[in-house]
Amino acid sequence: MIEILAPVVGVPALVAALWTAAGLRAAGSRGWVVGGAAAGVLAAVLMLVAAFSPLAGILGALGIPALCVAGGALLLLLFSRLHAVAVALSVPFAFAIVLNPAVFPLVMPLILVLPIWVAGWLERERGAGLYALTLLVAFVVVPAVIYGTWFVVRGG
Repeated sequence: MIEILAPVVGVPALVAALWTAAGLRAAGSRGWVVGGAAAGVLAAVLMLVAAFSPLAGILGALGIPALCVAGGALLLLLFSRLHAVAVALSVPFAFAIVLNPAVFPLVMPLILVLPIWVAGWLERERGAGLYALTLLVAFVVVPAVIYGTWFVVRGG
């Protein structure tokens, strides 16, 4: 059972943790390690809740995207300053989960980290270009490394 559940829960949790840590580090937060760990744990919990949401029916299917947006707002509240626009930008991705639940493991880490990334950008006085470049690199490199490593290990 753990062999089946570990990649389903672990891979999105690692992506969310590393994206959050990169965003908080680029924003200059001293709590970037704790923030990354909190995002990873939150992502793992959301993956487990989503695994059992079919038991709750339509309320579970609609509640999971709402929980993801709330989780992103919670991370933003704990590790940055709350900006309504930052939380609102993750809502369209939650609708993507409602329309196509198969994209949940790919979109959920983005929903969690997008408010932190946007808040970090809004609070920048200088260096917005370097901040955006750092986030772009993290956006591409983190999933490539994690999913690539998973496929290499799984194939071997």
